[in-house]
Amino acid sequence: MHRHGLVMFTHNLNWFHTIDPEWTEKNLLSFLLRNDPDDLDAWWSGYLWGAQRLPNPQLFQWLKPYFLNKAAIEGKDDRGQISKLASLLLASWGSEDPDSGKRWLSNEEFRQVLLDGGDQIRTRVLWQIENWSKAENEEGSRWSDRLGEFLGEVWPVQKAAKTAKSSARLVELAFAVPERFMDVSANILPLLTKIERDQMLLPSARREGGNIVDAHPERVLAVLHAVLPNNVSA
Repeated sequence: MHRHGLVMFTHNLNWFHTIDPEWTEKNLLSFLLRNDPDDLDAWWSGYLWGAQRLPNPQLFQWLKPYFLNKAAIEGKDDRGQISKLASLLLASWGSEDPDSGKRWLSNEEFRQVLLDGGDQIRTRVLWQIENWSKAENEEGSRWSDRLGEFLGEVWPVQKAAKTAKSSARLVELAFAVPERFMDVSANILPLLTKIERDQMLLPSARREGGNIVDAHPERVLAVLHAVLPNNVSA
């Protein structure tokens, strides 16, 4: 029964920590120091269920090593919490300490999680940053402005991350934000590999009026040449 209670309490972890940090550390955060897999599963189920926004900076720094480890493991297991973990990773990378100006999650820390977590976490992070960058508001503009740094400084360049699934999502990201196509495509070209049949959809490339193919034909050809299968029939 304590695990049912734990789910409900960690669902409201941010609130408890705001009210009483010492009590929260003793009675809730202490579970992360234990090795009981069922307790940990209950803890994270509750927290990720309620994680609609980032915690306060103090709580985030306490949670960060456990959160990064969870993201790396969950990315490989694909147990249904990938979407929330991807959102939290991006949001923490996009947040800065007002005093030091440092990101809550550094480029190096983010890159290591993307490398360790496998295709599941990488493709979900790409899907999330694409959606945030396409938003037609001020927040969308901020995320669009961060694409260059994300692809140039965060995205892993190791061979293990150069997969067909990741390549397909990277190309879709380039076509999703037309005004950033040239910058994004330049960043992703060294990261691409051949994809398989039906792994990629490019609806933005076929839009009428101001489409990317007409505006940048040579770059579009270079991107497609990097990822289309050698089998012409595919």
